[in-house]
Amino acid sequence: MNKHYQTIVENYFKDSSFDMIAPSMGPMNHPFVDPGPQYRGQLWDWDSYFSVRALIDICEYFKDDPTFDYKTRSRAVGEAAKGCVQIFLDTQLEDGFIPIMVNSRQLEKGEWAKNHREINNENQHKPFLCQSALQASKYTNDYSWFDIEKLVKHVEYYRKNQFHERSGLYIFKSDYMIGVDNNPSVYGFPYSVTGDVYLNSFMYAELCALAELLKARNDARSAEYEAEAERLKKTVQEECFDQRDGIYYSVFVDITNKRTPGWHKGLDIFWKSLPMRIRFAMCFVPMYVGIATDEQTKIMIERHLLDPKFNSPHGLRSLPTDEKMYTLAATQDPSNSNGPIWLIYNYIAFFGLLRMGHREHAERLCSQMVENFALDILKNGKTDECYNPETGEPIMNQSFLSWNSLIISMLNALK
Repeated sequence: MNKHYQTIVENYFKDSSFDMIAPSMGPMNHPFVDPGPQYRGQLWDWDSYFSVRALIDICEYFKDDPTFDYKTRSRAVGEAAKGCVQIFLDTQLEDGFIPIMVNSRQLEKGEWAKNHREINNENQHKPFLCQSALQASKYTNDYSWFDIEKLVKHVEYYRKNQFHERSGLYIFKSDYMIGVDNNPSVYGFPYSVTGDVYLNSFMYAELCALAELLKARNDARSAEYEAEAERLKKTVQEECFDQRDGIYYSVFVDITNKRTPGWHKGLDIFWKSLPMRIRFAMCFVPMYVGIATDEQTKIMIERHLLDPKFNSPHGLRSLPTDEKMYTLAATQDPSNSNGPIWLIYNYIAFFGLLRMGHREHAERLCSQMVENFALDILKNGKTDECYNPETGEPIMNQSFLSWNSLIISMLNALK
């Protein structure tokens, strides 16, 4: 790794990342974390989880640096980590629904959540809230600051409203605010037909987190959620790993037998889903959360992560070049996840590689992202949301912080 570039990146994120911590404002009556200048005053679900993860790691990375105020910084991170969760829990409706995003200029909390649900066809907060609560609890060594029943209701909303019984997988109700904005296995498809690989992988992690939080309170319900997590893990392995191609795919779950009178009386439809054979960066999330087996990970690395159509000279593409949807267009609403390099996808692949002992491949991804950021900082004084895989040049959203700060988490893991 280029040490000069590494120093540039370290200094930039050490000084700038804490700008994401926002004070309480309006009806958001706790400190929280927003993604940066373009999104000031907004709290987003998975953005806040990964931003807090980055801030925690930055505190640990620079703990012994005499120019870094560890005590003040770590206290602020702990308060904001709890605040993100508390603000979301404050918006929860009676049936358990929690919105994906909260705005400091929002309506009354209940009305905001109702309006949000009406707009986005009932997709709720992505499965990161229990993980966020667990992350904050571990960091502050305090498991008593939140209402556990609200987290249970959050997970139960998923089980009642975003669970597909026949396949045993969870679904997005629409393509609105699903995080990977133009996710090629959801975006443009009919609603409620995709057992998305990244949704189900993170839902597994969410169930594990809820079980751990319940266990910390000696709540016997922890066993129920441990069992559901294991069931989902097995289902994702069976339904989403494609033996032919050696990779995890999202799957089409709207499988029904449309019978014609007098016909179709023989062999019934016995399969529960069909693979949507679209490679995109989130196909590697099962490695990150611990669903993929060692053998599956080995296959995915050899056939896909090292494929030059996927792995560019500047990092992992969000979509490989041989997919029909590949484009490097600078777009927003939806942001383009169909080609450009995003730190978050490289981070997920990086930790999936480390988890399975493939350090050399992880180091290469980290080095590539360090170079992209360093050159952007040297030229423009800031980092962008995504980068061109052919040139390493920034594409859009200057001053984006959020999960870009996870580059320090990657460096910290390589210490």
